[in-house]
Formats: sequence, structure tokens, C-alpha cells
Amino acid sequence: MVELRCYSLKGFLLLLLLGTLTFGHVWNRTYSPFYEVIIPQQLEHTGSQGYKSQVSYMMDIGGERYVIHLRQKRIFIAATFPVYTYSGSAMFHMEEPHIQDDCYYHGYVEGFTDSVVGISTCYGLSGFLQFRNLSYGIEPLESSIDFQHLVYQIEYSEDLYSESTSCGMNYANQNMHSKGVLHDPQFQQEIYTSPQTQYVESFVVVSKGQFDYLRKNETAVIEEVISVINQADAMYESLNVHLMLVGIEIWTADNLVSISHSAEDILNNFADWKMASLNPRLTYDNAALILRETVLPTVGLAFDSKICQPEKSAFFAVFKGNQTARSAVIFAHELGHCLGMRHDDSSNCNCGSNNCLMAPNSISSFAFSDCSIADMADFKDSGGTQCLLNIPGTAAIAISTCGNKIVEGTEQCDCGNKEECKMNPCCTFETCTLTLGSVCAHGRCCVNCKFATAGLTCRPSTNECDLPEFCDGRSENCRNNTFKQKGTPCNNNNGYCYRGLCQYHDGQCQDIFGSGTKSAEFICYEEANMQGDRFGNCGWEDDKFIQCNPENALCGKIQCKHPITAPTYVGNASIIYYAPKGSICKTLNFPRPINIVDETWVHDGTKCGADKLCLDHRCVSVSNLDVACDPKKHCNGHGACNNVGQCHCDIGWTPPDCSHKGLARRLGDMHTTPIYDNSKRNWLLVGVGLLVLHIAIIIIAIIIKRRQSTENNERQDSQAYETENGGQPQTTSQSEQTSAFSSNPSA
Repeated sequence: MVELRCYSLKGFLLLLLLGTLTFGHVWNRTYSPFYEVIIPQQLEHTGSQGYKSQVSYMMDIGGERYVIHLRQKRIFIAATFPVYTYSGSAMFHMEEPHIQDDCYYHGYVEGFTDSVVGISTCYGLSGFLQFRNLSYGIEPLESSIDFQHLVYQIEYSEDLYSESTSCGMNYANQNMHSKGVLHDPQFQQEIYTSPQTQYVESFVVVSKGQFDYLRKNETAVIEEVISVINQADAMYESLNVHLMLVGIEIWTADNLVSISHSAEDILNNFADWKMASLNPRLTYDNAALILRETVLPTVGLAFDSKICQPEKSAFFAVFKGNQTARSAVIFAHELGHCLGMRHDDSSNCNCGSNNCLMAPNSISSFAFSDCSIADMADFKDSGGTQCLLNIPGTAAIAISTCGNKIVEGTEQCDCGNKEECKMNPCCTFETCTLTLGSVCAHGRCCVNCKFATAGLTCRPSTNECDLPEFCDGRSENCRNNTFKQKGTPCNNNNGYCYRGLCQYHDGQCQDIFGSGTKSAEFICYEEANMQGDRFGNCGWEDDKFIQCNPENALCGKIQCKHPITAPTYVGNASIIYYAPKGSICKTLNFPRPINIVDETWVHDGTKCGADKLCLDHRCVSVSNLDVACDPKKHCNGHGACNNVGQCHCDIGWTPPDCSHKGLARRLGDMHTTPIYDNSKRNWLLVGVGLLVLHIAIIIIAIIIKRRQSTENNERQDSQAYETENGGQPQTTSQSEQTSAFSSNPSA
């Protein structure tokens, strides 16, 4: 059903034109045809004239009235902002134009605490709104004289694995996301209450095709890029990640890299170009290439987890259509790969919407899933985001924003918008200061506005390969999540820990087919995976499946057996049964292109032999893992190595190397904090005290005895003197003394 609410013939004609452009260009996908023309009404707000730090609008969408509260966002454009253009194929010109940065806003929909809004008000309202698990884009009708805007609902339609609509990232060597800590709401809350804000300094390059699409208008290009960055920044706000645009380059003459080859070639060519041409000019964290060329089979590609590696911190994104909200999703999605985020598995990942931002072909959601949050946290814990901790120039971030749930500047706390702050008695909404008597407002180690007692478990272990974390009594934040070092034996030595999970064949079969399932006999792996087809393989290369060698058969596609024949897996996969030499085996087959990750590949870290595990579909020695900590050597056999190469001591042993006995309690500073046996110390103190008291008594006795001896001697001398003078002491009166002085001739 198409719902149109037009207020003029002109608006109706413009709506038809926009609808035609939209269906003709955006991602070749089926959407709910919900388009509505509205007139947003700005509500009165106290403040100065012009663009205000806070502004509110009332909008009627789908027959219901909503109030959108916005706060100004002015810290995402660098103070020094170069724009490079070209007059020829090789000669560039640099300008530092005045950039209007006071009309970009983030906000929320009143009454919806989990809503997200990113809007530009420079020329009408342009951006996105997400609430009630629905996503909307909003754009101004340019020729309208009545402040008319087009609101369109972005809906997802199942068209999985279509190359023209999917991200080009392939995760052939990655595990499926699994349930557990990912769905813990406290875990998600901790991400954006972390005191460490991360800043991604982004440089954007615009291709000749995109420049031509915007009618060769450099100003229009700059405005679109800034709008996309603003909206993407709103999406990353919940992760405590800020995007800062540090510059733009527009290929106004010709593309400076070839875009006629594969997506991988384009990305590699762009990386080579930026290293040779862009890096010598300025400092940045990540470079993005925006393309308009429609010949590409994907909407983007990125170097995975390379945000802090200058030679590889890059991605490209293909913008299709004329709606910045969808372009911003593509931009945020590809940047997510640079930040260590994998594609979401729809069966295990949740964001409160049908489709999350890191789905392989997402455009309908502006929210990150719990899986993406976990990926980001793991990447940060591994040190992959160290380059993002430096704070950009103070001129560019002088303004802190109270209400964005990020503690910045002089803020003591930030509980979010007014609705969210009603649930936090520790923080004052208007001033972002702690309420009277409070010492904290956020974090797992903040209990009733006070620091939790040292030793309180703030993040319990979720499985055999996870390690617990504890409050230290001095901070509101639980320490970084740690887990056992990859290659640590688990499941009674039948598997190995890898990325915080115990990997073994039986466990993977149970994840797919349910409890009671076990891994099939070796003959099943050998029979299936040595075929090198979609039912059994060791990955793919050059668009062809790879046959497994016998020694790698256990690292190809998972093969399972089950006590019942009825399938228990729910999904769009086919269950394949076969019986080599009388053994009943089964596996799954997903209908998808060859170069898309297969969730049924045996997980990396799975044990495939004595002291061997699977890595990249090969059965290799555990010694191939790049780990620096040996629990026997560095932890003296009394602790486990964690994922950052430090010892997590067993109870009864003290850090940092677990070499000394003593009562100890793990506190989550990646070690254990010693708490020594106080009884021994107390006895020692008592002994020392008694000794000091004994010595003091002796000294006092000696002093008293000496005084008594001195007094006796003085008394004896006095008696002897009296005896010598006839028993009377010799005295002289004062008058006699005076007379004597007077008669002195010399006086």
C-alpha cells in the first residue's frame, strides 16, 4: 500500500520524481513503498537566534505525532580542513574553505530511549530516524515553499547473498557469532560508558563519477560528505566512537586509480595511491573512497581490522541513489570492518531490528548488533585501536555535548537524554554533573552511586575459556574483558580456546543441530571434504572450491551425526545426508555464491590432532599460533595466560608471575591482586610491639635508678658539709650582703 499525503500539486509531482529516482537507483532491492510528505513544525526553544545548540521538531509520521529533540554536533570537522581538487590529471589545488558546521545535529525521539537520530538542518531537514525498530529517512523537497519534506521508511527485504546488494567482505576464516555474553545488556552498556572515547580521523576521497553525479558542484560534494559523516557519527555514538572529518579530495578531472577491475583490485589500488600521494600531505586514521560507478558487483569493501595500520586503513563505498541516509549506512558498515567488526549472523546477532548495521547487505538499520559490539570490544582489548585514543586538536573539539552519553570535557557524567536520565539517580541531566553525595554514575562497578567493594565480580566468566573480572574499589568501570589465550586446552583436552570460546567438533555440531549431536567419524570428513564441492571443501580460491588433503580433512566443512534423522536446524539451508562405508553423516548447504563465508566450515582453533588445531582450513601445530605467554614458564604453572599475554593467577598465588603463595583475589587488572595472610602479619606486629615495650620498660627502669642514685649522692654530700660546720649551715642575711657591697672601695 502506498501512502501519500501531499499538500500541493507541486509537492505531489516532486514526490513522484523522487520516487522514480529512488526505485531506479537504490541498491536494486524491494522496499516497503511507504513515502509520505510532511511539514515538520519547529517547537519554541529558549536560546540565541540562528542555529541553536538544541532544537526540537514535531512530525506527523504514519498518522502519529512524534517530537524529535536534537542537540548540535560541532566536533566532527577538523579545525584545519583542506579540500583538494584537480585541474588536470596530476596537478591538485588545496583550499581551506569556510565550512558551515553549526547545522548538524544528533538526537532522539521523545518517549523512545533507544531511538537514534542524525539530521542536518542546513537546507531543510536531511538525515535519518530510528525508533520502534523502524528506520526512516527524511529529505527536503527542494522546490517546496511550505517546508515540505519527504519521509520514507527503509525496510529490509530478504534478498540475501545477492552480489549487487552485498558488502564484498568475505569471512572464510572467521567463526559464526555465538550466543552468550553478546546478549548481555550490561556488556553493551559498558561499551559506551567507557571513559576512553575513541576518535576516527577520516579523510574522504570522492571519485569522478560521484562528482559528475552531483553536477560537478564541489560545494554539493562537500555538503553531502559532511552530512554522511554526521549521520555515521550518530550511529557510532553508542560505541563511544567519534568520527572526525579531517579533509576531502575530489577527483574533478579523472579517477586516480583504476576502477574497472575487481573490488579487491580497486581497494588495493586505492591503498597504494593513498600511501604514495595522501600520506605525505596530512595525518589521518582512515581513508574512504566514495564511488558512484555502477559497474561494481558490491557496495563496498574494506581491509579487515586494519584501522591502525597506515598502509591498509582504507575502504571504498559505492553510493547508489540520492538519499544520504542509505549512503551513511554503507559508509558506517565498511568502516565497521576496519574496526574489527564481522558480518552479523542473523540467527545469533540482535539489535532490536530485523536487520542490523553489519548484516552482509544492511541498509535498513542504523543500529549495531550485540555481535558487532563484542567484535569492537575484542578488537580494542587486543590493542587494535590504540591509534584512536589520541585526542584531535583542541580547537576542533572544544565543545562538549551534554546528553550524548559520553563523558567528555569537564563533564562528571552523562546519562543521555531527559528520558534516559530518569533512570539514573546519580547524574544531573541539565549539567552532566554528579548528584549530591554521588561519586559515580556509570559502569558495572558503580553501585548506588558509589564505587563497588573491591573484589566484587563485575563480569563473570561465561564459558571455560573466559576469565572473570573484578572491581578494584577505586573505579566505576569493570576492567577490560579478558579470556584465555588462544591455544589453551579446554573441554578435557578435546579442544582449544580460540577468541574466548572452546572450539571442538562436537560443540560446533551441537550449535548447528542441537544438543545430543556429535561429530561424525573421520571417514565422513575424508569422503566429503576431499571432493572439493559445495558439500565438502577446504575453502575457495579464484572462485573454485579447494579439495582438502587427507591431513586437513578435519578442517574443512563440519560433518555431524545425530541419534535421530529429523533435522533440527532452522534456516534456509539444505540438510545433506550420506553414508560412506555404513557411517551416517550429515552437513548443511546454504544457497549462496562461492565467495561468501560458509558458517559450516570448521572453526579456527578446533583440535584436529595431538597438539594440532585448524587454522585457515589447515591442520597445523599449536606452536604456529602467535602467542608470547607460556603458562608454565611465565605463570610458573599456577595461572593461565590471557589474550593480552599476561598471567591470570590461580587463587592462592600472587601476581605478576604467580610465583609466590599468598591469599589472592583476582581483580580484573589482567592480573591477580595479592591479599596476604593477615594472621602472620598480626602475630609479627604483636611480637614487635612486645619487644619495643620490654625495651621501653628497661630504659625507664635505668633512668629511674640513675635519678635515685643521684639524689642519694646529693643527700650524703649535704650531710657531710653540715657536719664540717658544726651542724649549722652558714648563712648571710640580705642586709649584711648589702652592707658588704656598700663598703667595697671599688663600688
